[in-house]
Amino acid sequence: MSQRLRQLARRLREEVAAFLGWWGGELREAGLQLTALAAPRLAMRLLLRVEPGALTLCDLRSPVTAALGTTTRSAPGQWPERLEGDARPLAGVRTSVQLAREEVLLYELTLPASLERELGQVISLRLERDLPLHREQVYVDHWVKERLRRRRQIVVHVLVARRSDVERVRELLAASGLRLARVGVADPSRGPKYVAGNLLPGSFRVRFLSVRERALAYSVCVVASLWVLLIAGQWIYERTRVGLEIERTAAKADAVRHLMHRLAADEAPARALERVAATPDAAEVLLDLTQTMPRDSWAYALTIWAPDSGEPEVVLSGFTPTATSLVDTLAKSGRFGKLRLVFATASEIGSGDRLQISSAAQPQAGLVQ
Repeated sequence: MSQRLRQLARRLREEVAAFLGWWGGELREAGLQLTALAAPRLAMRLLLRVEPGALTLCDLRSPVTAALGTTTRSAPGQWPERLEGDARPLAGVRTSVQLAREEVLLYELTLPASLERELGQVISLRLERDLPLHREQVYVDHWVKERLRRRRQIVVHVLVARRSDVERVRELLAASGLRLARVGVADPSRGPKYVAGNLLPGSFRVRFLSVRERALAYSVCVVASLWVLLIAGQWIYERTRVGLEIERTAAKADAVRHLMHRLAADEAPARALERVAATPDAAEVLLDLTQTMPRDSWAYALTIWAPDSGEPEVVLSGFTPTATSLVDTLAKSGRFGKLRLVFATASEIGSGDRLQISSAAQPQAGLVQ
């Protein structure tokens, strides 16, 4: 059971590594295409092949193997002053240099994996014993070529080149207007344009990401892309769903508004009839006034004007013991509104007040709302 789980875990790691590799390649190609469109010179990378009889310049990222230019070389160790041809259109382009195998020393060491952290010290001790030149005369670089996990060992390649050759290459590219990015050696197992190692000192070295750093960077890009896709998908889903709900709600609201207008139009005649029925005529006003007036008050002049629309108007002139008491009695009856005491004077006949009141008869309660 445990062996099967280990096999599944190994298969899963392989699948994930393959997916990350594919995704990283896609992102890299997309980035190169975008950079090539926005800034062609930044996207371009050159490769200078150093051979015993010639220096060949070609495009590092182009699938075409044709050379951009060739500079003759008299013998190994002899370097021209500058590259032949007009290099001004390529000024500032990053260039990697692939030294010939005849001009470098390449060691392959198999060491315990536990020494990986002290790899620099181990290689320095090994070179002091095997290197025919002083360390001040050479540049050295090393990298882990292979990891033998079953044996718990690592295969390390150590690249050694003369300091004078590396400095001469740097001066040659500087004279031609090119930017030196890497000096290494060809690795046939990785392709004809692959440059293994980097012999440039730290002050001139253009830093490249390690395998682990590239894997982490690709993983971050994958996670960020998935996050962006998730947010975009959620936003699109919510916008679509909310938009549909708004459309359905708006349709229902339009139907309700249409029904309200229709009901209002249908009930308009009934409302008008109610208002007409509730508006008192002159006879009803006279009856209400007769029932409301106190027995100790009487009128000698009464005018009732009842128009077709609107409230009937009443003007009453008469005698009463107290003018304010009569106004209060009419107001409390609820049948007369807008009461106004026009004038009130002491009566010349007997005791009491002579007065004149104007009012508006009110509709019957409960008929009009």
